[in-house]
Amino acid sequence: MPFIYDPVFAVDVIKSYPGFTRKGPIGPVLSELGTVKNAYLPVKVDVPFGDDAAVLEVGPPDKREGYCSMWVTLLAADGMMGHLVETDPYFAGYASVLVNVNDIAAMGGLPVALVDVVASGDEEQMEKMVHGMRDGSRKFGIPVVGGHTHPDGVNSLSVAVYGIAHRGAVIDSFHANPGMRVVMAMDINGKITPGIPYSWDTTTMKTAEDVQAQIKVMYELANAGLVKAAKDLSNPGCIGTLAMLCETSCVGAIVNLDMLPRPDKSLVEPYQWLTVYQGFGFVLAVEERDVDAVIEAFGRVEVEAADVGMFIDEGKVHVMGGGKQETLIDIDKEGVTRKYC
Repeated sequence: MPFIYDPVFAVDVIKSYPGFTRKGPIGPVLSELGTVKNAYLPVKVDVPFGDDAAVLEVGPPDKREGYCSMWVTLLAADGMMGHLVETDPYFAGYASVLVNVNDIAAMGGLPVALVDVVASGDEEQMEKMVHGMRDGSRKFGIPVVGGHTHPDGVNSLSVAVYGIAHRGAVIDSFHANPGMRVVMAMDINGKITPGIPYSWDTTTMKTAEDVQAQIKVMYELANAGLVKAAKDLSNPGCIGTLAMLCETSCVGAIVNLDMLPRPDKSLVEPYQWLTVYQGFGFVLAVEERDVDAVIEAFGRVEVEAADVGMFIDEGKVHVMGGGKQETLIDIDKEGVTRKYC
């Protein structure tokens, strides 16, 4: 008999999950930044704060009109959670590559290079983080080209990524509109990382060729114009990430939890599945006419995608299960990042 979600219990699980609650400081931080203009070059910021990566167009230094490149620049950065760095420094290093590559993929781009800031007064701890980054770099096919090393202090790791995307083919998170379908794409072929119950690992057991083929799918969908908005499934879990997408697009959504792609219960408990960090996964806003094409594209790289709901003009995120419905969040009053519409 298939598992049926209780939406009331699901809402409690999601809203109490630290990966969901820790997004709250984003809004206040953003309100203090972004007001300074570049003094040296004409720089156009193509998307507002709040996306998975910044999108920049840079003009020539003589400030002539126009931006001549067919590419735009994507920039993103991630700091590894302290608990992960302490618990499994090797996987923290590996994941620092994964999360940055996924941020670029979410924007319809291709990753180019990484830089890192790694700190530890423990040589063994440092070595494990660096070895993780090395193996992640090899798996995803993206070089680490520079950075900074602190041979003392608290164990920590932060990594930034540079990527590119075709001008006019960037996927942002600001254009989900009422009536569009909510598509969840998830690689269910994975496992919970030992000792890290919030990590669904889908890449360490795959070949580099298979992993890189998955990353390219979003780039292909972007250039085909099949995705209108997207985010990679990250710390808040799949439904929490959907709520963040609703927040940036100033829309609501209604989703059926029972329609989510999901691995067997022997691999991950169903409510845990709502909160795990996906090794490869996205929530997408797709026009109804394009849903089948998007699902087929993910299927070609063995990623399961499903139409699980619809974006609505009410500023609330509702979840359904077993024919019942519960409201997760009112983005006009609560928000996930407190970056209100």
